[in-house]
Amino acid sequence: MKFSVVIPMYNAERTILRALRSIERQTTQDAIAEIIVVDDGSTDGCVEQLKKYIQENNSTSIVLISQRNQGAASARNTGIRAASENWIALLDADDEWMPRKLEAQRQILLERQDIDLLGCEINDFPVNLYVRRLTSLTKISLYALLIKMFPQTSTLVFRKSVFDSIGGFEETMSHGEDGRFLMDAAFTFNCYYFPEKLVIYDQGKAGFGTSGLSANIMAMRISEKKNLNYLREKNRISAFVFLLATSYAAMKFFRRRAIHRLRHV
Repeated sequence: MKFSVVIPMYNAERTILRALRSIERQTTQDAIAEIIVVDDGSTDGCVEQLKKYIQENNSTSIVLISQRNQGAASARNTGIRAASENWIALLDADDEWMPRKLEAQRQILLERQDIDLLGCEINDFPVNLYVRRLTSLTKISLYALLIKMFPQTSTLVFRKSVFDSIGGFEETMSHGEDGRFLMDAAFTFNCYYFPEKLVIYDQGKAGFGTSGLSANIMAMRISEKKNLNYLREKNRISAFVFLLATSYAAMKFFRRRAIHRLRHV
């Protein structure tokens, strides 16, 4: 089993080399068929850094694709469509994999060949769905995603056929496109979560309200509403569940805004 690693890159001069070095440190180098980096119209020095890295490391496994700026969803789609392997592993340019990341996931996939998508953890503690904490390999249901959106994108490995069936990440969305992808995947395919921390999220920053796209809490709120409306329009959730999920999403928004304000007092 081999993976095509796909990295969307936009103005990642500060982080792209850290992400690539985390791939270098993987304990199962034989699992990596290629690394596809999609530059999404960067204006800083990350492209020059990447070209220098490829030259200095004599790496023929890294493919650079450049496109005009269209957003992370488009960059991921471009990279996945260009991938040669049947399995995709995603890594954002500001994240890094821990050394056992691919080894642990590949072992699970070899033992459980019914799994179509597998994610892991970015925190020191597993996902808590209020009614239970997910401390073992757990199937991800659509209803679980209404409580908490997980796993984080850089933890994901999945069959390319999942991507083909869904049609990729929603390119009209600048926020929440990863959530839409997971919702589509969980509705149709066997998606699982493994609670071991195997990814470092932008040097351990908070998951929202700190920097990057996640800092725009209002945009996150709008994307959550769009995704819930999408599920209702597709008749994937009932009117009652839609009402509950909408109310819960509003509560989460006010909580996030309060935390954000406390961090910036």
